[in-house]
Amino acid sequence: VTTTTTQSYGDAVTLGAGTTLTGAGITLAGVTGANSLSIVDSAATTLGGAVSIASLTTDAGGTTAINGGSVTTTTTQSYGDAVTLGAGTTLTGAGITLAGVTGAQTLSIVDSAATTLGGAVSIASLTTDAAGTTAINGGSVATTGAQSYGDAVTLGAATNLTSTGSSVGMLGTVNGANTLAVNAATTATLSGGVGGTTPLTSVTVTAPAIVLGNVTTNGLQQYNGPVTFNSTYLTNGGNFNVTGTTTLGSSSTITTGAGSVTLTGAVNADPDINPETLTINAGTLTFGSTVGTTDPLAGLTTTTTGATSIGSLTSVGTVSLTAGGALTFGTLSATGQTVDLSGLSLTGTGAGITAGTGTLSSGTNVLL
Repeated sequence: VTTTTTQSYGDAVTLGAGTTLTGAGITLAGVTGANSLSIVDSAATTLGGAVSIASLTTDAGGTTAINGGSVTTTTTQSYGDAVTLGAGTTLTGAGITLAGVTGAQTLSIVDSAATTLGGAVSIASLTTDAAGTTAINGGSVATTGAQSYGDAVTLGAATNLTSTGSSVGMLGTVNGANTLAVNAATTATLSGGVGGTTPLTSVTVTAPAIVLGNVTTNGLQQYNGPVTFNSTYLTNGGNFNVTGTTTLGSSSTITTGAGSVTLTGAVNADPDINPETLTINAGTLTFGSTVGTTDPLAGLTTTTTGATSIGSLTSVGTVSLTAGGALTFGTLSATGQTVDLSGLSLTGTGAGITAGTGTLSSGTNVLL
């Protein structure tokens, strides 16, 4: 069907064959049929009702308003124009591509194949299911509510994920040689493994609660808020910073190469889980507050090419500190275990041990 101006279908439409609608302002109350639909509209396309067809394509001209709540296809959906959500919307298909999405409504994507967010997204909330993959290529996803990515995510551009009123959860893997910045009003969760296949350029997370699985970058990892570690963190020379407190949800390792590690807030084991160990390999290391004072660690092993600074430390396991520069500490206590300082380099400018007014105590041996 081709018109020079508008097309308005006030009743339910059934597709009996693969169909192309071409016009300037196309409105559909609802569409069904086991056939494809292509919409070429230089103005405003409106999907006013539910759509259940084989496939759907809109061209790059004009806009598309999805007001009917759902679009279901057996194969692909490709929205080449800017999409506006007029109602809470579920898109179900096998290969869904969106050039950009706006509207103060929720969006749920159920896609057994590859979802692509090709432009900026600014909506109420976003959910992707566990099947398939999601490529975030548009640079930003902003929501007032939650964002939950259940599938594997790839970053095709420097990416900002922002929830001004709720959480951001990346439950699957995240890969791509780009930066990732996450800002959440409640909890930010990166639990599926970040950068395991293709390291990210950097990761910055800001939230009142941050939960992490594996994270690998080729640069900075910056966590602004209280963090729970659960695995391995690798920066390949970048710095690693936590501005809030640190809780060990499981034994964890931080490796930065020449980069610095700064854990500003108190560091403790999780009180509800067996005590955990912490291993750090870095250029320099600074603990800005106490370590294990509230919930002792099962052990601490640090190796730095430069200086190491610890306020006070309580561990129920072995403490081993190796530093190429100065070691500065307050109180070191390893209940019933060994404190091993034999790896310290006590030569060179600035090298040495400074205890200040602190003490060093061990249930067995102190190795120097």
